[in-house]
Amino acid sequence: MKRINRSPSTIMKLITGNPIALACTVCAIATLGDNRQLYAAQFTRITNNAATTFLSASYSLNWADLNRDGLPDLIVGNCHTTLNVYRNLGGGAFEQDTSSHLATVPNDSSSILLGDLFNSGKLDIYSVNLQHPLADTLIRCNLDETYETLPYLVESASGVGGAFLDYNRDGKLDVITINESGGPSALLYRNDGTNLTRIITTGLFTNRFAVIPEAQSIAVADYNNDGWPDLAITGKGIPGVQYYTNSNGRFAAAPQVSQSTSTGGVKMGIAAMDYDNDGFIDLAVAHYPGPTGLYRNLQGTNRFQQATLPGIGIESVSHTAIAWADVDNNGWPDLFVSGVWGTRNRLYYNNRGVFTIATNESNTVIGGKGNTMSFSLADINGDGFLDLYSATSSPNPYGAELQPNELYLNNGSTNRHGTTNGWVMFSLKGGASNRSAIGARVVISAHINGEVVTQHREVNQSAGWTSPNDMRLHFGLGDASTIQFAEIRWPSGVRQVLSLPVEMRQVHEIAEPAMLVQSDAMAGRFVLVGDPTKIYTVEATEDFAIWSAIGSASGGSIFADSNAANHGVRYYRASDATVAKR
Repeated sequence: MKRINRSPSTIMKLITGNPIALACTVCAIATLGDNRQLYAAQFTRITNNAATTFLSASYSLNWADLNRDGLPDLIVGNCHTTLNVYRNLGGGAFEQDTSSHLATVPNDSSSILLGDLFNSGKLDIYSVNLQHPLADTLIRCNLDETYETLPYLVESASGVGGAFLDYNRDGKLDVITINESGGPSALLYRNDGTNLTRIITTGLFTNRFAVIPEAQSIAVADYNNDGWPDLAITGKGIPGVQYYTNSNGRFAAAPQVSQSTSTGGVKMGIAAMDYDNDGFIDLAVAHYPGPTGLYRNLQGTNRFQQATLPGIGIESVSHTAIAWADVDNNGWPDLFVSGVWGTRNRLYYNNRGVFTIATNESNTVIGGKGNTMSFSLADINGDGFLDLYSATSSPNPYGAELQPNELYLNNGSTNRHGTTNGWVMFSLKGGASNRSAIGARVVISAHINGEVVTQHREVNQSAGWTSPNDMRLHFGLGDASTIQFAEIRWPSGVRQVLSLPVEMRQVHEIAEPAMLVQSDAMAGRFVLVGDPTKIYTVEATEDFAIWSAIGSASGGSIFADSNAANHGVRYYRASDATVAKR
């Protein structure tokens, strides 16, 4: 059952003076280091489905609610052909949409990126194409929901990955792509609202093959918690992970995860997540061949240290894609790693930062002979548990056999009380920030399994080896009965504390509120930071009991309270005039 909460009561208004924002079912049970049992997620493989019967050589996947019914639809990128679009019918059923313009665009997609590039309220599509000299493809979604391929195409190269990010925090999504060959290690394009313009700022974007030879994967996140998106990139020609910090829109190389703290062969997929719930985003890297690498963020020092936790990095195998997801909803993100050409997929369960490899799942999502080139996770049936879709490859490195992709439904997991683990999800929409809210961070706290657990998640469009997860932020809540704290940190700088209670087992759709920032020394004169396409109502109070509307203004404009001089201390807030209050 789909549960979506669009209630504006979850949005705390902003008060200034001080501008702050108030087919086969599988299961495993593993014993962890603290001797408590983890009742692991159960998966059912779905077959005889449009999304699982089509023979293809797929590399890239992504999710988007194209028809706005609350269920994520699936876009699949294939080699030497067009995109496949699958409409989500619910319950794990999909149907192929061959009428969409997306199904007619030639591409050789290694990565599919989704985001509202032009702040129109629609999701645009950027396909990073692998086969040089085919240029990348940018497809715009028009206001009438039709798609068109834009006439300009960016520089051609053998692109293997990319990301949407607002690197200069101007409220518009920019694009970065990474290249295996045929161009610089990375290409950065600034979005001016109409066009993408290539930006040359550092050696990362100028030198051909000089910085990250044969780049493979990118993970964009605010690793040092300074509010700016940073970069972590893997490549065949470097011993570790190259990390770049972002300060006011300028990237600089930070200490690399060196040979001494790196593990295995070629670094392939990379995934970012705060796995130990300490408030700083960590890294995991898939190696080909070699054991999985786990790197702990040393809390804002711009350095990472290889973690030596049980269950991680003990097998020398061939992996490509990697992603974090709390598949058992216990409040601690688990790690899924794909296997190719005879190597099994691996699922590492996380309980309080201690990892255990899932077992007893032969011939299932993590069993058998793995041929998974890429995968992505999303809650496709609205039950609050993350499901998995995988793009399969030929059973051998040089084979040309086409394989059907695979879909696994997550049937959920229980906690120590024998009840189904709780969850909550957030779907964010930016105002002054980019509309897709990429870069926004949600922080929640809840009492789980006898302790207070605080989780951090960031909205992003960069993950794994070629496929991001669903952009909606998912939190497992285990046996928690309530959420004790919830805050959204928007890229614009707005910090929005959500009014309690924040209901569990729901998807909360939340729009970024406006912020009033005092523009000069004159009392009652403010810049209204918000969506320039919206009109906001400005209210004032002296006692927080009675609020009075004193005017309206659009986002980005200056508002002046002409009656401010007649009051001693006055407080203000702004709210979207088009949203009903209750």
